[in-house]
Amino acid sequence: MVSLIKEHHGDDLASRVLDMCLNSEYRVGNKSQRKSVAGEIGIRHAKLIEVLADIKERFAEDISVEALASKHGITRRGLERLFKSRLATSPGEKIREVRLAQANSLLAETEMTIMDISVACGFRSPDAFRKTYRDAFGVAPSTRFKMPLMKG
Repeated sequence: MVSLIKEHHGDDLASRVLDMCLNSEYRVGNKSQRKSVAGEIGIRHAKLIEVLADIKERFAEDISVEALASKHGITRRGLERLFKSRLATSPGEKIREVRLAQANSLLAETEMTIMDISVACGFRSPDAFRKTYRDAFGVAPSTRFKMPLMKG
């Protein structure tokens, strides 16, 4: 993912994304480690876990449901049924969910532009990102984490 960002948008953006991903939260001794994919979803289904891990690893790329299904040796319809029965969602919606979660992290933790965030999170354009974000959260991404300045 970071190599694609570097290739298309330069070292500066790639470094900022890498810093955010690696240093977004310091884990103190009493805080538990991040859960595995199986632990996060509470389901032990090998194929589903593989697909979800792939989505989480490649969310910034142009992922098609067809290609995802093919890569994991399942038909598109089979993948859709698996997601519907186990997660009550579709593969496309899960990809959007992962992208939006990452976008929220970048909005909250960095000063990256909407353009940079849309690229880093795999959206086709800043307009596509804005629309998807507004549809999901009811507000524009540019206003989501704006904090009023404290006067003092």
